[in-house]
This record gives sequence, structure tokens and C-alpha cells, in this order.
Amino acid sequence: MNFKSLFIQRSQLLIAGILTFLFVLLTKLLPLYLTSQHIIYDEEAIGIKAGKMSALLTWPLSDLLSVHFVNSYYFIPFVFLHYWLLIVVLKQIHLFFKQRKIYRWIFGGIILVFIILRINPNLLCALDSNEPSRSIGTSGNGSLQHGRRMLFRGNNFQYFNFLSYLKGNCFVHEKVKQSLIDAYMICETTCPGITFYTGEGSMRRGGPYIFNHRTHQNGLSVDLLLNYKKNNEPYDPVGLLNAYGYGLDTDEKGKVNKSKPINRYADDTQLDFETNARFLLALDDACRKNGVRIRIVILKTALKPFLFATPSGKKLQDRHIRFAHTLTPMLNQAHDDHFHVDFEIVQ
Repeated sequence: MNFKSLFIQRSQLLIAGILTFLFVLLTKLLPLYLTSQHIIYDEEAIGIKAGKMSALLTWPLSDLLSVHFVNSYYFIPFVFLHYWLLIVVLKQIHLFFKQRKIYRWIFGGIILVFIILRINPNLLCALDSNEPSRSIGTSGNGSLQHGRRMLFRGNNFQYFNFLSYLKGNCFVHEKVKQSLIDAYMICETTCPGITFYTGEGSMRRGGPYIFNHRTHQNGLSVDLLLNYKKNNEPYDPVGLLNAYGYGLDTDEKGKVNKSKPINRYADDTQLDFETNARFLLALDDACRKNGVRIRIVILKTALKPFLFATPSGKKLQDRHIRFAHTLTPMLNQAHDDHFHVDFEIVQ
């Protein structure tokens, strides 16, 4: 073996090792530190968010294994193997296409399609069925027929993660999709200059699928990321290091503490309760227009009084929208950064 080949092999192992170390730091060591310093409020809930980060960093491997295994330390050797194989495969693909001109064109075409979709992911919506949507069963045990992919991007909204969008975790009943789009349109007037993030919905055919989700099975459940403010101005903290919004942690008053290294935000970063209440009002208006009803909203229970104390929150209470009153500690802390909304179709 010549020096060049040995150097390449050692470099592959080194890069895989560095990526694995970053994985361990973000998903294992940091949650452990937060727990030991009593910075977080529920150890089980932080495990859910660490699991979400693990899924994002090791896809597609994480989709093949159970949630519990991915959250365990036994998963780490597989992470190293995952990154090493990924590097090796990419290198072999490069060599393969370098030697064969026609395949270079094919590969270039695939890359071009990927770039086009990255620039305008909404093009994928053209592949959706035109038949009427049908939600079967319940959100915890159901399926979806002729679902629609939620738009990735609009004037004031965006789906939270491109990879999740490509995987198809963004399907909803057609009436739910229209209600969300109409709600965002209303917010262009009621919440100018603010960007809203749509979280995960269902798979194309529904059923149990999404990492760390037991529900979302029939196209009538959607996560909607909460909005934040800093110095009383709209603030957008969503990014890779906080699992694209799903990893953010707030205290009992909705404040994001800068002592959490993964957040890296100032002490004055907190939930914008007025904006979040205005969005729910807009969503309720849009649902009434489209023959849909908000069945229940799940939010960390300690945050509800602050939501209802705002001017728009008081209007929200007057509409008698049902919020979950009792949650397990795990579910409670897991919903400190997003609304989980279950809808029902009005016959």
C-alpha cells in the first residue's frame, strides 16, 4: 500500500471520528451536563430532544432502528460506522463517475434536480394526488389516503427542515393544508414581519413512522413551532444545533436561558406569547372557513397562563379552544417549543 492510499484511509477514519465526537457531544454529553447542572426540567423529556437530534444527524440509519436504541450509548459504534461508510461511498461514487463520462452526466443530473428542489421544494407538491383526502382511524392508530404535502415555503412561513420534507414527513389532509396556508395569510396582516415554522405532519399514507412520534398517523396532526422574541423584537432561533426548533428548551416562564450551551442565546430571548396566540386565532378562523375544527392543542402546561394573559390569549379563551390539561412529565416538557395541534373534519 503506497503512502497516498494509506493517507486517504487514515483521513477517512479521522473525519468519521471527528463527526462521531460531535455527535456524542451534541446528543450524549451535553444533555448529561444539562441534567447534572439542573438546567433542564425533565430528564426524560431532554432524552426525546436528544433523540430528535440523533435522528437528524444519522439519517437514514436512525430510521432503521428503534428510538430506544438510537438514544442509547450502544448506538455510538454504529454512528462511527455510518459516517465512515458514508465517506467511503461518496469517495467511490466520485471515482466511479470520474472514470465513466455517461454516468457523470447522470450523476450531474441528479445533483441538478436536488439543487432545484433545494431552491424551490414546493415543486414536490406537483406529485401529490388530486383525489379528495381521507383520514382513517385516529391520530394514534390510523392512516391517510390522498394526503397533501404542506408547502415548504410561503411569504411568511417555512417547513422546519429540508431533509424531513424530502423524507415526506409533511403530509396532511387537504383541508388541514388549506387551513394552515390561510392562517399564515391572515398572519401577514396580524403579525407582519414574522416568520412561522411548520413542524412534522404525517407520511404520505400515514401510519406510525416519525421518530419520537406516537401520533401523527392520519394527516390530522401537525406540529407548529413557537415564535420567540429578543429585546421585544421578533427573533428566529431555529437551526441545526437545536434540532431545527425541536431542541429548544424554555423554563416555566417561557424564557430561553443562555446558560444552556446548545441554545447560545441571551437571557432576554423568550417566547412571544402574543404572536403565538394571534397565530392560533388565525388558525381557528381559517379552520372554520375550510370545514375543519381544532380538536385539541398540546402545550407545556406552565406556559398556558402566560399565553392566555395576552390580549389575543384572552380572545383565545373566549373561543373555548380545547387545550390538554394533564400531561405526563415527558410530554409536558417536550411541548415547550411547539404546539401539537389535532384537527377534525367537520362533516
